[in-house]
Amino acid sequence: MVEELLEFSRLGQTKMHFTTVIMSQLAQQVQVELQPELSGRSVYWQIEPLPEVEGDPVLVWLVLQNLLSNAVKYTRDCVEATIVIGSIEEEQEVIFFVKDNGAGFDMRYQERLFRMFQRLHPQEQFAGTGVGLATVRRIVHRHGGRIWAEGSINQGETFYFSLPKSEALS
Repeated sequence: MVEELLEFSRLGQTKMHFTTVIMSQLAQQVQVELQPELSGRSVYWQIEPLPEVEGDPVLVWLVLQNLLSNAVKYTRDCVEATIVIGSIEEEQEVIFFVKDNGAGFDMRYQERLFRMFQRLHPQEQFAGTGVGLATVRRIVHRHGGRIWAEGSINQGETFYFSLPKSEALS
């Protein structure tokens, strides 16, 4: 947890290096890195074609890594887990989403999702520190984007984050 707190603190001070981020490639890299956690599980991945955006590739990778890792974790009890990664192009931004059919959450508590140390599931059920989504929010905000989630208990959840289109950054 101390390591995650230090990382969270550094995120607010680290100089960002903007370049073109190939989101489809990044999503596939994260998926491959998560394969060891899927041993003995049936997980269906649907990675839709994703547009390129301007951003710091290391930080955007961290966003995807956190969101996809959570999707893997919270679908652990599903006989057949489904994880979908897609996007919606708007005029000024691209909205990316990670959707799963896992544990979900009660929408009454959605504002707590992105706060430091806030957990909606017991530690015994799903391990974690409560730092990951706060980290994701910080990164997305530093890129000028937004983040939110929708979910339903035992029906899964969808996490959305937006990044400005490259023209919007010019």
